[in-house]
Parts: sequence; C-alpha cells; structure tokens
Amino acid sequence: MRGYIGVAAVAAAILAFYYLAEYESKGGENAPLYSSLRADPHGSAAFRDLLSESGMPPFVLMEPQLPEGEGNVLIQVQWEKDTQTGWEMFFENQEEEDTKDIVDWVKRGNTLVFMCRCNTPALREFGVSIHRRLTAKLIRKIEDSQRRGNPPEKIGGADVSADWENSPGKTLNMREPVTLAGEVGVELIPLASTEEGVVAGQIAYGAGKVVVVGDPSPILNGWIDKGDNLEFVLGLVGDRPVYFDEWVHGLGRGGSIIGLMEKFGLIPALLQALFVLALFLWSGRGVADPPEDLERERVSVIEQIDTLGRLYSRTMKPEQIRERVGQELLTRVHEQLGAHSGDMEHALERASASRRERLKNIVNEAHGLLHGSGKVSKRELTAALTMSGGMTKEKKDG
Repeated sequence: MRGYIGVAAVAAAILAFYYLAEYESKGGENAPLYSSLRADPHGSAAFRDLLSESGMPPFVLMEPQLPEGEGNVLIQVQWEKDTQTGWEMFFENQEEEDTKDIVDWVKRGNTLVFMCRCNTPALREFGVSIHRRLTAKLIRKIEDSQRRGNPPEKIGGADVSADWENSPGKTLNMREPVTLAGEVGVELIPLASTEEGVVAGQIAYGAGKVVVVGDPSPILNGWIDKGDNLEFVLGLVGDRPVYFDEWVHGLGRGGSIIGLMEKFGLIPALLQALFVLALFLWSGRGVADPPEDLERERVSVIEQIDTLGRLYSRTMKPEQIRERVGQELLTRVHEQLGAHSGDMEHALERASASRRERLKNIVNEAHGLLHGSGKVSKRELTAALTMSGGMTKEKKDG
C-alpha cells in the first residue's frame, strides 16, 4: 500500500510541476488575455511592436517595481476579476497592498492608462467607478470566447461606436464598454462617450493623471486599426516612456510560482520534484511528442503581420514603408531558400517548379518596393506583407 501511495505522490508532484511551469513561462498564444505578449486578435502585441518600430521602444514590466522618475506611462489592460479562472485568481498579483504604491507613483507626475470593464482597489482610491455595469454573464461569454482564440466577429456582444470629445468626426470602436463616473468631489473629464454615458475619461491626480477606458478593445490587435482607435491610443502615450504591465497578468518571477514557494518554504519540495522529473525525462529520452497546434500559431503570426501592415501605412513615411516591407519580403525568401544575397538567382532556379514562380513573384514585388517611389496604398502594403504568408505551408508540404 505504501508503494502505491509513493507512486501516486510522485505522479501528483510531476503533474503539478508541469502545470506550474506552464504558468511560469506563459507567452505568445499561451499568454494571459490582453497581454502584450499575445499575438492573436485578443492580445496587445501589435501596439507594442508598433512603438518599437516607430523608434519608441516600450518596456515590459514583469516585477512589482514601478518605473522610477516622472513622466512615465504605465498601461494596464485587464480582464474582469469576476470572470477569472481559478489559476488566474490564485496568482493575481495586484492586491490591496499594492494600491498605495501606484497611487503615490501617479501623484509624483506619471500617467496610468487603465483599460478594463472592471474596478480595482486603485481606481476606487482615485475616485473613479463604473456607472453602468454589464451583466457578469455577458462579460464571461466575451472573455471566455476570447481566451479560446475565437475571431472578433464570433466572441459575442456588440461593437459600439463612441464619439471623441472635442474631436468632431472621430470615433472609438469598442466591444461592449461599461460607462464611467467620478465619485463625489472627483472631476472625470470625458474623452469618449456614447448615448449611455462616458466610456473613456481621465482625472488629474497630484502631478500626474489617470486615464480609464471602459473596455480593452481600442488597444487590442483585432481592433486597434478600426475607427480612430490607433490615433486615440497613440495620443494617450505621446512621446513618453511606455511600460506594459505584465505583472498584473501573473507574469514575472518575483510574485509567481518561485516567489510563492519561497514564501511558504516549499523550495525543498520543488527540488525533489525537479529530481524526480529529471529521472523521468532521462528514462524517456529520445521520445518526443509532435508539436501541437501548428496551424493556429501560423494563423496568429499572419494576423499580426496584417495588423502591423495597416499600422505602418498610418504611421510611417512612404519611403520608409517601401524599404521596410521590401527588406522583409527578401528576408523571407532567403529563409525559404537557405540562400545568401549572392546566390539568390541560382537558389531560385534550383527550387521546385511549384515554388519557383511564387518565390520569383515575391522577389519582384520586393525589388519593386525597394526601387520604386511614391505613396503605397494600404491595400498594396497589406498585400505585399501577406503574400508570403503561404510559404510556411508550402515549405512543410514540399
């Protein structure tokens, strides 16, 4: 009997370690909802990449240490607390004790941009509250569908067009936002409104300010190029240092699995589990499972390229766009052929007939962009960026 108990304990330890390690290393499509490390339509990686390409490289905050100095922008894009899964609620890092730190940080002259359909202890301290809340059932339906990676048109709820205050003709495109209000004595300056009320607003707090948007949509990959969302979000950050807060998503060493184990003295148990895991891996070396979900990863990368293509056309000069896209197309052909610049022509001739014509078309498109002049339309730019999207499948099939 004791032998069976020991085997069961070892199996449980291995299983728990795998789940904890998966949470510790989340990134890409496995990243939490709305994370700047997530590339599908329901992450915010495209805006982070756009800032990098525009010469304003952002920072990713993965520790409970707010940026020093003044004039910084911290972007928090969060899900509704009541709809979190058990793991997400268990590893939630922004607790009540963190409220004072972020309040003092804003007061010193920094900006907090908060996008969510929810309240937090910090927002209550700032005096901003939800005036009209959506039903928990609707929010859960939307966010559960987003976590499963469903396309924007199938996630539930309805798109809402909000008017910019003091910007006639400009609108925000949002998916089921809540409306906001300032508490007694707090002036919430409207930034965008619908017939239901204010859906985006800001307050002055000390030498800094807090911007609250009642829905994450404007900054997400699948919505940022709709309406005037991109211009709106760019206006919020300006030319100041930008930090994407991944700590609130449970990413980062200090407050995640390792930190929790240190807190409760579980490091010896972790080392034992690692030893057992090492024995397990050694006994099964040479055996590997095929990678899963390759098609979904490929689709997500292409979706992000498509979004960035539209963003480039709105933020860069024509000659910069031409050079950037032309070099990108040549790089992809190099990768497919395994060729250096000097032997591109010979490598193309050696390629199979089914691939040769397509690759030549891509090379010609790249040269046309690099040596051409004038403005590139949004449609031409998007077509150029995505015309090589099928090469991954061709390489696999060939």
